[in-house]
Amino acid sequence: MPRKKIDDSFGAFFDAYSEAYGGRVARQDAEGAWKHLTVRDRRAALRGIVPYSERCRKQGVAMRYAQGYLNGRRWEDDVPETGPSPKPASPAGDSASVPERKKMGRW
Repeated sequence: MPRKKIDDSFGAFFDAYSEAYGGRVARQDAEGAWKHLTVRDRRAALRGIVPYSERCRKQGVAMRYAQGYLNGRRWEDDVPETGPSPKPASPAGDSASVPERKKMGRW
């Protein structure tokens, strides 16, 4: 079976990302980041949009703009699918759970 050709143009990327993000934001910035990627990275970035979007939704975090997604290479993130780890509960007023601040000298 012949391989399906991937449209790895910036327009295809931005349209797919905008659909997952829910709007068109900072197109020019994203285009600048896109130009610095190799063809292989562009294709990987396209394939990673949906998993990245779903991961953000499950974890309750906001998606980065397209430029941040590209510059941060978010399609390569190795994040567990179970969501963020819960913070341990500490009793109110427990000073042992508060990290000690280091004293900073004058500049």
